[in-house]
Amino acid sequence: MDGNGKMRGICPSCGATAHSEKCPKCGYRLRKGNLPLNQIVFSELNGVKGISIENQLFLVVDHDGKRWRFKLLDTMLNRQLTAWIVCRSPSDLKTSRAALMLRNRLKERYSNALETLETLVIIVENCADEILDSKEKAAPKNGQLEEFDEETLRRARELLKDPAFFYKLGKVFEQGFIVPKINKPRFVLGEERNKRLLGLLLIGAAKLGMTSLVKLLGEPGTAKDTMTRMWLHILRYAVKHVERSYITAAALRYSKEMESADLLYIPDSPELKGETGRQLRFMRADDGGLVSEYAVRDPETGEMTTKVVELPVKAVVTTSNVVTGDSALESGMWILTTNADVELTRRVKMEKLALRAGMRELFPEDELKVWEAAFYILFSEEPLEELPCIPFAPELIMLLESERSESRRDPDKLCDLISLIAWVRRFQKPRDKWSEADFIDLYIALQLGLDAITQTMSDLDKKEQAIYAAVKEAGDLDVTCRYVADKTKIPYKTCYRYLERLVDKGYILKDKSGGRNIYTVFSEKEPKQFLILKGRSFEKPKQLVQFILKSFPSFSYSHQEGDIVSFVDPITGEAITYKFNDAEVEVNVDRRLYPYPYEKVRIPRKSQVSQLKSENKHEKLLPLKMGNEKGPDFIWHRIKPAEPCPLCGEGAVEYEINDVASRQILRRCERCFQKMCRLFAQSVWKRVT
Repeated sequence: MDGNGKMRGICPSCGATAHSEKCPKCGYRLRKGNLPLNQIVFSELNGVKGISIENQLFLVVDHDGKRWRFKLLDTMLNRQLTAWIVCRSPSDLKTSRAALMLRNRLKERYSNALETLETLVIIVENCADEILDSKEKAAPKNGQLEEFDEETLRRARELLKDPAFFYKLGKVFEQGFIVPKINKPRFVLGEERNKRLLGLLLIGAAKLGMTSLVKLLGEPGTAKDTMTRMWLHILRYAVKHVERSYITAAALRYSKEMESADLLYIPDSPELKGETGRQLRFMRADDGGLVSEYAVRDPETGEMTTKVVELPVKAVVTTSNVVTGDSALESGMWILTTNADVELTRRVKMEKLALRAGMRELFPEDELKVWEAAFYILFSEEPLEELPCIPFAPELIMLLESERSESRRDPDKLCDLISLIAWVRRFQKPRDKWSEADFIDLYIALQLGLDAITQTMSDLDKKEQAIYAAVKEAGDLDVTCRYVADKTKIPYKTCYRYLERLVDKGYILKDKSGGRNIYTVFSEKEPKQFLILKGRSFEKPKQLVQFILKSFPSFSYSHQEGDIVSFVDPITGEAITYKFNDAEVEVNVDRRLYPYPYEKVRIPRKSQVSQLKSENKHEKLLPLKMGNEKGPDFIWHRIKPAEPCPLCGEGAVEYEINDVASRQILRRCERCFQKMCRLFAQSVWKRVT
């Protein structure tokens, strides 16, 4: 103590006597105090990248491609304060036991240690590319196409004019490609609607002022994050995004990268606890951004109060099941549900094994570049000042039959989707038709958006609707869980879980009879439905065409006798043509053959070992497996040598193969035909003359 009763200390850095928090001579911190967060900056120390803390401490940051490493140094005393801290992500510094020493060191020096640590993590995440010294080039600035050569741009413009644009888009995801963020090959089987629709919703939310919240729900391993990461890679030249495993109030206050982004991606993550699990409530803002209201203690009065932070992010997409919102918020967002079907799971496993065995090709990189250029062109070349209008919008009321108040948001979602499809398809129309949506736009919107509309605009999802219908159709029968499971073909345990959920929602009543649960429909509460679901079949595009023409008279009146309209179904790839004859509509659906790499991906049915043994044989392999238990998988015949093979481009086509499963006609040269025979030697082949 000095004569005035103040604590006196000796600065360990310069040896001067000091009475305050910091040494008056060298500025070294002597006692615990509040750290101004603007003194935490990304910097370098002797060529090593890291974060400087008030020019006294330095957090060394390193990354080897798999793990992050951190070490805290005292630069003024030239000593190491912690050992290397190894963790999977920067956010682990807040909770990981390995980072306990770092957290303790910060608490010893700073009264706002939690905010200090939060800021450190944000800076590391924001500067990740610079820390990793990424080889990936930065996206070109607006108005520049430095990444694309003239040939790529020409092919991209042709792709945008292709009627099969949406069908081929799904094949990009089915074939798959290497996602740079994780540096691993990824592909998506099934999810025919979701994988085509997700990117369109992201574009609408991030750039076109549409519904700003998109949520993917589903079981772990059902390709939620895979679809999102693949889309973000394809859109990297058009949409700027940031990825955060969770969001806190401090992130909204200090993250400049989040502030300037078009889209915020919150991936699937485990349940958050402790400091990272603090609630953060999102509310819609009129400007399309987000508003966060959080609690804080008033430094003058000591009482708790609230502050509001506005984040001008145009879109939020999350695949996390633990990120939840209230009913009012969820009624205003798009919700996509992934498929956990057992058969699809088996197919995915077989494809992954085929990929590891070198029996499966990824989507060609040059073709992927064309798709990236196509989406960039949508924003850069002849952009529309306004979204296309929907002349037939008043007639959409018959699709939205619910009278519940929350359904007032449904017209906005449906019209946004139709306008978005028309915006993407504008290059397929005459220039004077760019500003209007047409029949094809409505068809594609309903075909692609059926599952999402079911989830978003209906009270029940697909399985819940099937179970509800089974109970309702049973009439006076005693409906048990076993009865419903047999009717719907849904596994018993899953069926029971959904029945209990319907009971909680109030649509089904549960009673006991003879020790069994008996279920009946609560007649006073009907679930909200989207009218198009009644009688719809995924396998029959013809049925949807007839439904639209019957339900929307304006399309019939706009056609003259003999007019023909042709387009391609976005899911099946079939060519659909309809025309009017004598006031009757004639609809034809024809299969189309697509060249490599847009053919249907088939799953090999034999092991790599068996395949190698087959390749050692010199004789030609023409599988003649016969059996009465099922029909053939392939029906083939030989033809006269014709055009170059669409697969290899070298030999002339000599074989025509009918792929029964995919309903496609394949044409192959001698070499590719023999290779296909070896690959599917366990399949049933039939030769016809």
